Amino acid sequence: MKVNQYLNLDEKTPINVFITPHFHYDYLWCDSPDGMGVKSAKVIKHALLLMRKYPEYKFAIDSVMAVEYFKLHYPDLWEELKKRVKERRMVLMGGMIVAPDTLMPNGESLVRQFLYGSNYFKEQFGIESKIGYLLDSFGQTPQLPQILKKAGFDYFMFWRGAGNRNLPSEFYWKALDGSKILTHWLSRSYTWFTLPFTGTILPPVYPFAPVPFSMNLIPQNFKVYDILKKLFPPIKYFIQRLNKLNAGVDIIGSDSGGLTFTIENRLKRATSPNIFILNGTDNIPPSSNIVDVVDYFQASSSNYKVNIAAPMEFFKSLTKSKKHFGVIGPYEFSGLPDKFPGTYNNRVRLKQKIRNLENLFYCTELFCSLSTVYGDNEYPYQKIKEAIIRILCCDFHDGICGCCVDAAYDHMMKMLDLSEIQLKKAYRKALIDFSDLIEVSHIRESATPLLIFNPVSKCRTDTVSIIYTMHTDTMLIKDEEGKEVPFQKNSLNSKEEEYILRAQEIPSLGYKTYSIEEPQLESEPEEDIGRELEQYGVKYRCNEEIINLETERFELVFEDNKILSIRDKKNDFTLKSSKFHINDLRIHNERGDSYLNGKDPKEFGTTFDNTLEIIESGPVRVVVELKSKLVSPSKIFSKPINEITQYIILYNFKSSRIDFITKFTNNIRNVRIQACFPVSFKNPHFHSEVPYGFYPRDIKPAIGKSWEEFKPKFSHYDRVFPVINWMDASEPNKSRGFSVINCGMPEYELGESRDFIYLTLLKSTGYISNLFPGSVPMILGPFYAIPKAFELTDQEFHYSLFFHDGKLEENHVAAEALMHNIPLIAQKIQPTRAKLEASAEFIRIEPENAFLITTLKKPEEGPDDLIIRLYSTLNISAQGTLTFHKMLKGARLVNLLEQPIQDLEIREDRMITFHANPQEILTFAVKFL
Repeated sequence: MKVNQYLNLDEKTPINVFITPHFHYDYLWCDSPDGMGVKSAKVIKHALLLMRKYPEYKFAIDSVMAVEYFKLHYPDLWEELKKRVKERRMVLMGGMIVAPDTLMPNGESLVRQFLYGSNYFKEQFGIESKIGYLLDSFGQTPQLPQILKKAGFDYFMFWRGAGNRNLPSEFYWKALDGSKILTHWLSRSYTWFTLPFTGTILPPVYPFAPVPFSMNLIPQNFKVYDILKKLFPPIKYFIQRLNKLNAGVDIIGSDSGGLTFTIENRLKRATSPNIFILNGTDNIPPSSNIVDVVDYFQASSSNYKVNIAAPMEFFKSLTKSKKHFGVIGPYEFSGLPDKFPGTYNNRVRLKQKIRNLENLFYCTELFCSLSTVYGDNEYPYQKIKEAIIRILCCDFHDGICGCCVDAAYDHMMKMLDLSEIQLKKAYRKALIDFSDLIEVSHIRESATPLLIFNPVSKCRTDTVSIIYTMHTDTMLIKDEEGKEVPFQKNSLNSKEEEYILRAQEIPSLGYKTYSIEEPQLESEPEEDIGRELEQYGVKYRCNEEIINLETERFELVFEDNKILSIRDKKNDFTLKSSKFHINDLRIHNERGDSYLNGKDPKEFGTTFDNTLEIIESGPVRVVVELKSKLVSPSKIFSKPINEITQYIILYNFKSSRIDFITKFTNNIRNVRIQACFPVSFKNPHFHSEVPYGFYPRDIKPAIGKSWEEFKPKFSHYDRVFPVINWMDASEPNKSRGFSVINCGMPEYELGESRDFIYLTLLKSTGYISNLFPGSVPMILGPFYAIPKAFELTDQEFHYSLFFHDGKLEENHVAAEALMHNIPLIAQKIQPTRAKLEASAEFIRIEPENAFLITTLKKPEEGPDDLIIRLYSTLNISAQGTLTFHKMLKGARLVNLLEQPIQDLEIREDRMITFHANPQEILTFAVKFL
């Protein structure tokens, strides 16, 4: 008997049906975390009460925070919960702090979800997490199989992202490095209710209708079914027979029908005689009606072997079937109808804050580790972990995606503020403690010693800012060899005495010492801007409305005080377009919501009344200030204006970067504002950074149905992508390319003719889901107003262009983007325990352009001194070496949970070698002598 295209069965072969009662825990959404926590704790309590009455009943919980809120509200039931977990009736799934978005947090944040979540379940309940479990996350990043496998997981279960493809429900999903994990796709979603609905008098309107207080009312009706059975016993038999019917409907991709109908729907994609069904949905209380329905099927059905079971029972039965599953990937599951581009750009200040704190916790762990290893200082494990866990909570898929009520948004911003305070305190202490260890006897006593530290694993020449108050505006700065170092006053900081200096070849994860010496007499400033620039090697020409500005690397042409073109002199190519000027802002009316952008816009506005002024010029850099105005062209009755200030920063040394800062106070509702960057290549190849890797992009999906085919008015969804730090356009055979680097603005859009990269700076929207259905392709949530998402406040955006010869991997774009996000660090030195030389490189990684270190921390437990995590930034296999500043006693390859895999040979006392597959994540634990 042919069941479907993947499965042939003998007519006598029974179908094994595994049903897991569950609820999907929203850490936040239509309420704050505390409000949602009360509701989720009640749901877990009700499941425990059902377990007392029905020995066969089981229930799944999907994250640590759901358990933590239960412990907070029902401490008297904590031991009962632990007992049910030990009995394998209460099933703890996922091994994560919360169910995160996987597309916008950086790779290390995803790793920490599993590290802290799995450790919590093991410490509190003695279990190991083996099934990855992302029910509602809006897409799955292509490196997730690798992260799961290296965190000790054997299986993965998900819903969203595969709906545009005709896939079986089981397959091996392959990551960019070749890692594969057996995956079950919940093609019919995670929602199924026994008829009639949950057995209560309330239909499951939540979350698809704006019923006031529905989230409060529904969880209070968990006992209705039992009450009805006592008052009217035939209700049990009615429900049993109702669910035997092969009848139902498909509502928003979910089954609403009898159990027979649901089983038959699942069989359409099954690869074996094993069917998995989740019974429940978001925060809906459990009901005993599933027990009655399963009892009836067990007694009356010969075709279906139905049981209430844990997900692991399903996977074990699946593997016993000895089915040869297909392989999918490397592939990012972010297709329609689950690609929600509105989540990539709303509440941008939240996204910026999260990215900044990801970089801060990297630096904090780095300096705390170094000050512990070299200075015997105490490592602040608990403070760092608490701060990071708050950040991870904000990575929840309705959190970082911004599709939540303002109360939840306020809660997240307060949590992030607290994490920032904790991390900065630990970071500053560790930085001071570390700087005190550096020997500066070569610097004369009257000078101020200065540490310049490079926190990125690539040697770099870059600018660094220092705060230093002098009686005059000039001073002398020297490097460790006594040579003068160029520097200049930072005109962009009016509050402090800040200077920008050029630091030359600061080693990978290392430092050099500089010195600040007595002030020198100030020279008279030149009045003519052209002469002033010329002395620093910058050419300036002004001819009516055309201005030329030329540095050693770049030539910029301004027309009407906008950038007309940029020529990369080294690689001999020019960016230019007649459609939009470079870095000009385009604005359009946005009638989308927090999930979805509005229809493909046809009318755009750009900046006007532009003025140009060179506000800073010196031996380090030139800063051009552009001022302009911006108005939405679609506004009819009111035309509020945004006053725009933009800075273009050009460097007077061999930097491949041009940096941009855009600032304004947003006064306009329901708009989307993007910075424009033309792609002046005929055949560009596009790639963007994903968590722990990079992935190709184009204007249409390479596989699966596109939005253009589905709903042409929303075809631009195909061209919108979530990005970590960079998107690149290259033409390798013509030796030209450039990357657009962002600092916490994850939405990029490709032009419909592949002729532009648009970096979204701001989306202003006021509803979780749209009140006007024609403006978006579907309704995805309640119509709650979220006025803070209009973003009517001060905005500041930092981003950059990095130019190269078209060889994306050889130019180490990932490292360049990280360097833009994590600048060089300057710190005055007050040596009290000098034991480190004047310059040092703590870890050298070779080849330098093939790998990037992303974590340097103390281990969670065990005898090792350091955990080092890195990943290959190449799309080919490579050999690598790590050379340490200190002599090694031992080294091991470990997994993402810091569990040992194998011992490594130590060479020349300080070196280990390793092999990496394409884009592979590797973690090492080392012990020093």
